[in-house]
Amino acid sequence: MDLQSLITSPLAQSGRAGHFLRLVLSEAASYGMPGSVIIVLDDIAAMLGLYEPVSEAAALHVSGPLVSWRTHPQQPSFERIHDVEKLVYKQRSLIAFGGYHPGQMVGTAEIVIAMGNLVQGTSPPEYYEVFQWAALDVLQEITGHTAEQILADPSKKHWKRIPDAEVVQPGGRLYAAYQTVATTVRRESISVNTDNPDHPRALLQPFAKLFLEGNARARLEAEMSGELRVIQMIDESTRTILAMFPDLRADVEAPRPVEQVEASP
Repeated sequence: MDLQSLITSPLAQSGRAGHFLRLVLSEAASYGMPGSVIIVLDDIAAMLGLYEPVSEAAALHVSGPLVSWRTHPQQPSFERIHDVEKLVYKQRSLIAFGGYHPGQMVGTAEIVIAMGNLVQGTSPPEYYEVFQWAALDVLQEITGHTAEQILADPSKKHWKRIPDAEVVQPGGRLYAAYQTVATTVRRESISVNTDNPDHPRALLQPFAKLFLEGNARARLEAEMSGELRVIQMIDESTRTILAMFPDLRADVEAPRPVEQVEASP
């Protein structure tokens, strides 16, 4: 990501330091940081009160495995491109954090990974056009070349430039095909992590319990000194953690409303 992209990112323009942290986490993915580590770090920041946590589905998707389809189960050829795989996790993170292109539920790199090993001509033409649209965007991201430069390559003579509006906007010519591809890819990736005891958020639950115990002790001290603002911040943190880990609700005693707190004499 170049400097201009960093500055114009919705996460940077929000003006909140926490959102800039999410931009950094997303960029770290392009250097090889696994999606599971991104979610762990983001969840810890959310528990510390920097921002609201991502949804459970988003956490499952960011940390989920890559989906790659084949035309036939015994298909002998299978290609992996590591730069594209790293871009998948960057785009997943940006989507989860609200910093990606509006209307896209999965990134273009994820579509390329999912459809890149299908034998050309074995899927309906509109699905191949969605792949072509995604591939052109990925090539621009990775190479830094313009669409015109890429399409000038003789190997791309059968490609054409497809406007985003035709793909991601309701009513677009390829919108139905994009929705089918994106929904299926996202669902397949999430399903692998569903009920997985080794999912990052599940592994983080014991630490979340320690956070709650620390919050309870800090709240008691704040109550004794009548620090209402501190109590509000602690309660916000506690609510965030319980939203992320509802199984811990039974371990937490409901705090008194802030307006009922009085400083000890």
